[in-house]
Amino acid sequence: MDGSVLTFSFVITLATALLFGLAPSIRAARPDLNVTLKGAEYTAGVWSRWMKGNVLVLLQFALATVLVANAALLCESFVNLYKVRLGFQPDHVLTAQFAIPGANYESRLASYQRLLDEMRATPGVVSAAVSNFLPFQGGNTSVPLVGAGGSGVAGEPVMADWRQVSEDYFKTLRIPLRSGRGFYDWDAQPSAPLVTVVSEEFAHRVWHGADAVGQQVSDGQVSYTVVGVVGNVRNLALNLEPAPTVYFPRLTWPSYSIAIRTEGDPNTALAVLRDKMRRIDPRLPIYGVRTLEQFIDGSSERPRVNSLFLAAFAGFALALGAIGVWGVTGYRVARRTREIGVRMALGAQGGDVVRMVVRQGMVPALAGIGLGMGGALAAARTLASLLYGVSAHDPWTLVAGTLVLALVALTACYLPARRAAGIDPMRSLRQE
Repeated sequence: MDGSVLTFSFVITLATALLFGLAPSIRAARPDLNVTLKGAEYTAGVWSRWMKGNVLVLLQFALATVLVANAALLCESFVNLYKVRLGFQPDHVLTAQFAIPGANYESRLASYQRLLDEMRATPGVVSAAVSNFLPFQGGNTSVPLVGAGGSGVAGEPVMADWRQVSEDYFKTLRIPLRSGRGFYDWDAQPSAPLVTVVSEEFAHRVWHGADAVGQQVSDGQVSYTVVGVVGNVRNLALNLEPAPTVYFPRLTWPSYSIAIRTEGDPNTALAVLRDKMRRIDPRLPIYGVRTLEQFIDGSSERPRVNSLFLAAFAGFALALGAIGVWGVTGYRVARRTREIGVRMALGAQGGDVVRMVVRQGMVPALAGIGLGMGGALAAARTLASLLYGVSAHDPWTLVAGTLVLALVALTACYLPARRAAGIDPMRSLRQE
């Protein structure tokens, strides 16, 4: 919020007030004396004002329909995001980033192992692991991997996300092991055989249901033996389906993220982590400290903000539409007090008056809702890329939004209609 934004908002608000306040004031300054003196309620001038009121109500409800329908789509999409299966359990997990530079792989690996062993020995810590990228922390560029053997097509490349993880990674994030085994600490040693663990999605695409354990995977230069298959994980975002993923046990990068699962509040492990890092090297900083749940919240921040803003705009539009139809209907009732009194004096019942007033008030509102449905369908196409788990033309969501609008319009019409039904015929007939 800066000066230009506030100035623009002020100018637009002032221009709107002047525009819609100037038109009726000009007309009021030039009254039709014949109409006024005759008291004709249905002359062309009065009828014209009523029609203008109906048009405004129609436009208000058309706009409200567009906003309410699309806000409902975004809100449903946002709810669906929180219902997706992550493939891991983010609760009670503290994460932090750090770097342990070293002259060679063995020295860095020894530092990683020492840090993890000391963290696991800490009271209240269930397990700890490191990875070059944790879920929702980013990822590696997908690389083509070729699987051989099984019932898959030999040499068929699959684009897969790859991650380097320590031995307790799947235990710490509680990623389910489907078959085979996870990593052991000796798998990271330079002299150990080259092995990998793959996700279910990767195994399905390469071997099409055959047992993946024992199969070979190659990146074109090096071959790895599959020792285990784990569940699919949403590593990048809530609205992205789990990608084929392969995990490697060798920690060749200089910087990693640590994940620490605790029995209680994960933030209590931060002080211990800092102390352990100081013992390894006081110069090494820890940064990016967050819980794993905060990473997930960050991934849903944009859809949440989109939903909240559009829902707020929809609420304002709905309120304006309700005020509009209530104001126009109330104005009609006030102008037709004498006429309603005559009707009731001639035998009209209160229910007849209520139905008449409500019917006349609902006509522009329903017409606006009908017009707005077309606009809502057109506008929903622009939201298709922001939706998850719901179609841009989901009929149930659109019908629910329409029913809400109709109920609001009916309530706004009923209040002045009820007041009209309580008019005293004798008092209204004595009005000049």
